[in-house]
Amino acid sequence: MPIRPTPDPKTDGFKLTFGISEDIAIPFKDTKGLQTVIKSFLRRAEKAPSGENSYEAIEDLSNGINKWRSTVQLATVTNLDFRSDLEHCRLSNEAVFQRTILMSIIDRWRLADMFDYNCEGHWSLQGKHFPLPSTQGPKDKVTGPKPDLAIFFNFESLIGSDPQSNSAPIPLDLKGCLRPDTSFHRCFPFVFIEAKKGFHDLTTALYANMHSASQALLNIHAWMERIGDTDTFFEDVRLFSVAINADTAIVRTHRAKPLDGEGLVYLFDELCVLKDYRRDDICVLIRNILVKYGATTLRQILKDTFDQVSSQYREELQQDNERLKRKNAVARGAITKKARITQSTGRITSQPPMDPSSSFGASRISLGDD
Repeated sequence: MPIRPTPDPKTDGFKLTFGISEDIAIPFKDTKGLQTVIKSFLRRAEKAPSGENSYEAIEDLSNGINKWRSTVQLATVTNLDFRSDLEHCRLSNEAVFQRTILMSIIDRWRLADMFDYNCEGHWSLQGKHFPLPSTQGPKDKVTGPKPDLAIFFNFESLIGSDPQSNSAPIPLDLKGCLRPDTSFHRCFPFVFIEAKKGFHDLTTALYANMHSASQALLNIHAWMERIGDTDTFFEDVRLFSVAINADTAIVRTHRAKPLDGEGLVYLFDELCVLKDYRRDDICVLIRNILVKYGATTLRQILKDTFDQVSSQYREELQQDNERLKRKNAVARGAITKKARITQSTGRITSQPPMDPSSSFGASRISLGDD
């Protein structure tokens, strides 16, 4: 696994698509949705009796504003709150950073429709596709990743929410590759974030992200290899990572390439390094990764892959079931034939008659005299 960036032909396109280093500009002519929300609140206030409780109206106003903010790429957390948290984290421990800044930059309130997330979820390495091969030799055991934060696809966003979709069969040896942290509702993680407190060195965070991203790539490859679509995997599948402290964020894109013979090599390229980052720098970047790549390109690839693998596995199960039926039919035919031969020869091959008292004794019913 190389420790230096390897240029990726897709990186420049990602930089343009994700709008890295671009300031957010929102002309007033584009705030009509916000104006509508505010006018609705003001009308409600004008009509209400002076003593009426305004709590619900204020909540509706806040929710309406936040919903509008998402349409113009503004994070839910305000700049004031973000700067306050960031300043507090400069002298705090890693746990404080994880519970404040890390939660803010993913804008977790907006993930529910298509994405899910987990914090410090330990991946269970089970099945023949696990784990990653160790660079120290076959006897060295590689433990499962445990990313500070990982963003997954919501399982229903890939298979649909109707009962028939939820019954889609999954090959047993690929289940761990689908849900590495064993959650039924999360699948195929593709964004990984590791945090360090204050201004601490990010080297260990970078290595942890490489571990998580490489294992996740191996998992996806196992699914796509099953249907013979590795060309799409190598060409179009990209995962992302962020190593972050209170001063710097290093954002990378991860991919895999085939080795000569057998196996994969895992590569990364630097998308950007954000020094003295602001809320919009990191929040908008992560949102664009999710919306402009995850929700479109990657989701479609994984959805198509899941559908094909599941359909193929269903056919295999049906074929196995048909073979079992034929085998059972042959066995029943052999038993019937043997019974006819026994009757014609007058041979007795059945079990000795059972003592009736022992049969009823099992039911605690006595056949003896009173």
